[in-house]
Amino acid sequence: FAQLEYKLGDSERGKTIFEGIVDSHPKRWDLWSIYLDMEATQGDIASLRNLFDRVLALKMTSHKAK
Repeated sequence: FAQLEYKLGDSERGKTIFEGIVDSHPKRWDLWSIYLDMEATQGDIASLRNLFDRVLALKMTSHKAK
């Protein structure tokens, strides 16, 4: 649903939905990846950079990062 909001609806609403998802499941790299892709389509470099900083600050095992 968050992806559809980014593509067809309000991107801020999609962002809010993704924030809730990654707050609930912070160690799911697949969700972060989708969120990063959706944010990259918006063209806001500062927001995307902040999001990358948050992802890279997470402590993950090498197995999870694959």
